[in-house]
Amino acid sequence: MDDSQAAQRQTNIRIAQIDAEVAQLQSRIAVLEAEKVDLKRKRDGLSPIARLPPELLAQVFSSYRTPLSHLELKSFREYKRADFMREEDLQEGRAWDAAHQKLLRPDILALCHVSQDWRDVALGSQPLWTHIQVQPRSSPSLLRMMWNNAGELPIQLDITAALPDRLEHDFDSSNFPALIIVLGLVKIYLGRFKSIGIYTHSHELLNAMSGCGERLESLVVVEDYVNQRPEERVLFNEVLMGGCPNLRYLDLTSILIPWSSPLLSSPHLTHLALDDTPLPTPESIAYLISTVRRLPMLKHLKLYVDLPLGNEEMDFFLSLTTDRSPIELTNLEVLDLQWDHRGPLTLSFRLKRSR
Repeated sequence: MDDSQAAQRQTNIRIAQIDAEVAQLQSRIAVLEAEKVDLKRKRDGLSPIARLPPELLAQVFSSYRTPLSHLELKSFREYKRADFMREEDLQEGRAWDAAHQKLLRPDILALCHVSQDWRDVALGSQPLWTHIQVQPRSSPSLLRMMWNNAGELPIQLDITAALPDRLEHDFDSSNFPALIIVLGLVKIYLGRFKSIGIYTHSHELLNAMSGCGERLESLVVVEDYVNQRPEERVLFNEVLMGGCPNLRYLDLTSILIPWSSPLLSSPHLTHLALDDTPLPTPESIAYLISTVRRLPMLKHLKLYVDLPLGNEEMDFFLSLTTDRSPIELTNLEVLDLQWDHRGPLTLSFRLKRSR
């Protein structure tokens, strides 16, 4: 028994010695790792770009940031991951995959992992974080970080969703933490937004946008078309009820607003596209004409209005329009009036003559 206990003691002593040696080695490794990090930082500091002033380096970073375009955000709505893809669809599929990754991990994040100096410059440059593009499955913590890093600067927000997410019968923002955050930000800080692009189910977001968008210059909504009877269509008459005096770009797809909407009150509007408008009545036609008349800066006008074909019916719908003088649209470059009637309403638009 004594021999066994002695052997045990010797073994424990050796184990303790090994633990001490391991601790010493780990401590030495930690020192070497710290030295390596410091050497890398010094090496990075010797590169020409590292000697640029932080302000100039931030401008270089800004050129690296390439947000998704309107067409890419709209196209992403058809994205779904597939194990097999036909050869003719490969290019489009790769573009969707790239967009998917960019929405999950924006370009600017890569700059934060090059060196500590670059990370400090990137995180400290508020303009680099002002264009926020997300999808329902984006990281909530990343979304909060981008919002906080932007400081008090105006925000450009785009939110889109892949086809499987949009087609879920139980689609609910509560299933997607990133959407919950976006809803809260839009509701509380609507005045911070410079532009908003919604390329997914928009009703919750639009209902949250009832305040004043004093900085808002652009609003784009691409909603899924739903074949409904006229009386079943949802009329969004409280969007930006507080006004949006600086709105310049308005493009709504499958979203119905009244002609009296504050969205149509900005004298700075240069782009107006509505593919869904209220059913024609004498009141709505009068509103339509007065709305277009008070938008002298328009360069792009696209409207779909379900007008009657007959001139007698059209005369009835124009009965409440007191001012039938020509509407001067001298700045207009694109005119797309999607209605079948070619009577007095169409003739009331006066465009600039081509030289």
